Amino acid sequence: MLSFKILGAFAAFTSTFLIPPTAAQNFCIHGINYNPRMGPDWAPVNQRCKSVDSIKADMETLVHVTHSVRLYGLGDCDQSSTVIPAAISAGLTVSLGLWVSEDDAVFEAEFLKLQALIQQNAGIFSSGSVVDIHVGSEAIYRKEVTAAKNIENLQRVKALLQAYNLEPIPVTIAEIGDVYLANPELTDAVDFIQANGFPFWERIVVDNAVAYFESRMEPLFQQALARDKKVVIGETGWASGGDSLRASEASPVNAAHYFYDFFYMAKQKNVEFYYFEGFDESWKTGTTNDTVEGYFGLFTEDRTLKPEIAVLSLGGSCTGTNEEASAPGSNSNGVYTPSNSGSSESGSAYTPGTVNPDDNESGGATTMPPTTNPDECHCKMVHVTGTSSILAVAALVATSVESVAFHCPGINYNIRAGPDWAAAEDKCKPASQMTRELEILKSYTNVLRLYSLTDCNQATAVVPAAIEAGFQLELGLWVDSYNTSYAAEKEAFATLLSTGIVHSGNIKGIHVGSEAIYRGDVDYSTAVSHLKEIRQMCTDNSGAADVPLTITDVGNTYLKYPSLIDEVDYVSANLFPFWDKVVPAKAASYFLSTYTRLVDLAAEYEGDKAVVIGETGWATNGSDARASEATPENSARYFHDFYQQAQEQNITYYYFSAFDESWKGTDTVEAYFGLLYEDGEMKPTIAELELDDEMAASTAGSTTASASASAGSTEEDTIATVTANSEVGATVDTASEETDASLSTVDLALEAADEIVAGESTASTETDTSEETPASAGADTTTAFAEEANESTDSCTGINYNIRAGPDWAAADVKCKPTSQIASELALLKGVTDSIRLYSLTDCDQATAVVPAAIEAGLKIELGMWVDSSASSFEAEKAAFQKLLETGVVTADNIVGIHVGSEAVYRKDVTATVAISHLEEIRTLCKANSAASSIPLTIADIGDTYSAYPEMIEAVDYVSANYFPFWEKVDVDGAADQFYTRFSALVKTANTYSKEVVIGETGWASDGVGAGASPASAANAAKYFYDFYTIATEKDLTYYYFSAFDEPWKLATLEANETVEAYFGLFTHEGVLKDTIAAKFDNSTSSTGDSGSSTVTNGGAGAGTTSLTGASTTTTTGDATQDGKDGTSVSTSTTTSHKDCAM
Repeated sequence: MLSFKILGAFAAFTSTFLIPPTAAQNFCIHGINYNPRMGPDWAPVNQRCKSVDSIKADMETLVHVTHSVRLYGLGDCDQSSTVIPAAISAGLTVSLGLWVSEDDAVFEAEFLKLQALIQQNAGIFSSGSVVDIHVGSEAIYRKEVTAAKNIENLQRVKALLQAYNLEPIPVTIAEIGDVYLANPELTDAVDFIQANGFPFWERIVVDNAVAYFESRMEPLFQQALARDKKVVIGETGWASGGDSLRASEASPVNAAHYFYDFFYMAKQKNVEFYYFEGFDESWKTGTTNDTVEGYFGLFTEDRTLKPEIAVLSLGGSCTGTNEEASAPGSNSNGVYTPSNSGSSESGSAYTPGTVNPDDNESGGATTMPPTTNPDECHCKMVHVTGTSSILAVAALVATSVESVAFHCPGINYNIRAGPDWAAAEDKCKPASQMTRELEILKSYTNVLRLYSLTDCNQATAVVPAAIEAGFQLELGLWVDSYNTSYAAEKEAFATLLSTGIVHSGNIKGIHVGSEAIYRGDVDYSTAVSHLKEIRQMCTDNSGAADVPLTITDVGNTYLKYPSLIDEVDYVSANLFPFWDKVVPAKAASYFLSTYTRLVDLAAEYEGDKAVVIGETGWATNGSDARASEATPENSARYFHDFYQQAQEQNITYYYFSAFDESWKGTDTVEAYFGLLYEDGEMKPTIAELELDDEMAASTAGSTTASASASAGSTEEDTIATVTANSEVGATVDTASEETDASLSTVDLALEAADEIVAGESTASTETDTSEETPASAGADTTTAFAEEANESTDSCTGINYNIRAGPDWAAADVKCKPTSQIASELALLKGVTDSIRLYSLTDCDQATAVVPAAIEAGLKIELGMWVDSSASSFEAEKAAFQKLLETGVVTADNIVGIHVGSEAVYRKDVTATVAISHLEEIRTLCKANSAASSIPLTIADIGDTYSAYPEMIEAVDYVSANYFPFWEKVDVDGAADQFYTRFSALVKTANTYSKEVVIGETGWASDGVGAGASPASAANAAKYFYDFYTIATEKDLTYYYFSAFDEPWKLATLEANETVEAYFGLFTHEGVLKDTIAAKFDNSTSSTGDSGSSTVTNGGAGAGTTSLTGASTTTTTGDATQDGKDGTSVSTSTTTSHKDCAM
């Protein structure tokens, strides 16, 4: 089950639901989702799948509340022979599913299962017991198959049914609604639409959830109606327990509330649906951070109907009252009346006590759409529920110009007043209000930035009015996953061109799309194609030919796709420290570090492309767990620091935003980014700021900055002529000296940047002095890597090492490598590194099995102590460390560092506070032991964890961060460069705390399948390793490469689409250096073969020999890490998985 994305809603739905009179506590729903799982993929089958008897009992329970069960596959837990017979025997029909993934073999196996089932039990199909078949469940949404491929799968199933004269059985594809809307050929191909919808995953308050669901379904039902197709809801539901930052509040009361409201909406609108789901699945809570996944059942795992569901008054019955399925003694009073519910304002039918249907009026839900990433939260063309709140123009009162002495280069402006589905007069501000707002904004800027030409008809409503009011504009053309949106924007732009007002005197620039690549609405090539189409239109119009064009996206999108800079005339990037959970005091400095990276990157391209900030800002109210604290004081602090900094650094920006937008939701931060209230009054905390009057007088200069230049200058006021040659630390004018005291944090960041540049220059000089000579003839290619290391005076600074040989549940002799294999592997690693990194002391008893052996082999160690959600894990690690301290081997000569936890904060196993507490406990133990007192301590986590919790940087002795371009689908040709571009920000931040940054893990898989990853191949793994190694050596970075050896045992624990996890080793599991790694260095190195090679035989799992040169490693204080959306570890015990590692 995946999150509910853009689904449409029913045509001509209203928000008013009639509530039936109180009735007996019975209900019968069309269908329910069922899963026979009771454990994860890697568990033995008797722990993974329910028994036949248990499944029969489940079916006999469900028959009391539904007519049909919906399954996801035939092969998993052998459902074709376990679940289907039990369901039919209990009197239930079956909606049969065939699982589809990126591995074609999965569907092939499902197809053969279906064929066998038809051949052996054709009667269940012809008799109506199998009511339909869905081919795949959100596989297109997960990007595991294309729409065309799954249509092909569907057609094969239909052909199979036809061959057995079973054509009447309808076949469909289960997907989210926006997949159907984006691929109308799906609707044409299926017999009916099956779509999933979860307001719960969109963080919609429960009072408004069903109204929201309806509104989102409208386009889909319209599409289906046009093609004479039925829509069936495949999944919807609400969790009764667990936690998730991505979801609405999970509680028994809310789960019952949503079920009640949805039931009556579906009943009144004749909507068929399969509710998600039958029973709780607590086993899921151990496999995901979103523990809500375990609590979507109407029933608990012991088949007890949840009390809050059992007491609902819904009317009707399947095979009797629901009391038969509810727990003994459960409350069976009349209508459900939760103690903490309030009256509904959304038109939802769920209210306490007896309800008169005529009393319920439609209202407005005020919430924001789904987001999976903080940056996604500031998309402006959003679909939200809620009635508009059109303001009386008479209430608009402008703050006097004299009261606020500032002038922004530009401000974002939106004329929206209500959600998409509102009537035009409620959705858009009236002309009189817009005119008054433009008059107000003229006091604070000369340039406005728009998001769309078609939304609220801005091409004719705003553009002429703004130009007449004396503004210049950055026009925006909205781009989303529906090509019709862009086509409409393009048409509106053509009309606007014909008016003659699109010229550089009026239009500062045009952005084609706002964060569309980041949101995944379009891919890189589509975004560039749209840009080129608009450029051609401008070129064909003499007046618009010199108007510069760009694509607006988050800064990380440009860093991920630097070639995008070549396509645009200037870089338009949105940067929000607010969404990165940066504390206000450090936010402006944090902004500057990312901005500077973009400027330096843009300066590398022809024309020294300017960097313009499309959006930045800070909310004054509302709450969001993914963001920094929204308060008026914090908002003013950021605006003050950012404003002064932007003036000093000549940064061109559009502040987000002009006015608050309460229509977006009274509780969401999205509604409170305005510098002004909706009535036009400047917010007091902004009005009270003391900003430089003289600076405010210089209005919309379009200049930018470079961290590497030596002098500052202000260029002429057009984006097209901006250069990137202004020094980051340049002083704009004498007035800026007055603000130096407030910019100490920025100054520190700039000084740190200068030090890094100087340090890199020195390192480069020192590593390029070796003389090049041809490699000796006949040299063993497997020696090349070590020889390269020797010649450059630097092998790998460190490598991650794991002595696991089997999964958690395996016997000790199968689970852990034998002592002889450990010894030979350590000897092998000594040829390519002087340091190894461990994850645990207790797992496979590494404190006694590995630590002494590694020290004896001459290796230094970064010790690891595993931390997870179980406090006992850390306590066991702590006890093992105490014993290790007693042996006297924990000294600075042997142990280079200790990390306490590996990505535990990112996984949400512990909070940052708990992680720091664990760190301090270990620090206390070290300080009490004189030999260990000087060993540095850290917390290993992903880069943005440190960015979100700067207190972690303060707590550690050095920053340990993991970075995997592989998991970001970065093209291997640019991956190492991308790495280097990205890690600098964290280095600069850490330098403000005088802390070193070490890369804990980075690597590339050489084989296997990885959903959401770059292509895994031997050549790609070698390419990344060589490129990374070259940069790391040149820049003196300290890192631990991931990993030493392949780990084929992981295949038993992995999904079929995640097998890359087994193939990250530099060596095979038999101890042979991979040919492509050796060949890469052999083809690139200039070293000779007389550096003293020694042959080491690995007598471990397989007999392999590798001839390696012993290299004397120089471990420097390098800086390597990442910033942004990076890694994860999903594990049991210390079985590390890096599936979500990203930048």
